[in-house]
Amino acid sequence: MKESKEPLAKFQAKVNKDGRITIPRPILETFGLKQNDYVKVLI
Repeated sequence: MKESKEPLAKFQAKVNKDGRITIPRPILETFGLKQNDYVKVLI
């Protein structure tokens, strides 16, 4: 995987009680993300 210097997308997400976040649908559709895909989260 090639590292990029700038994020491809920025959005806010709330962490639920199970420690999960939800990626907004427009972001999922833009990048073609599907169930079981891996994403990198930078905090």
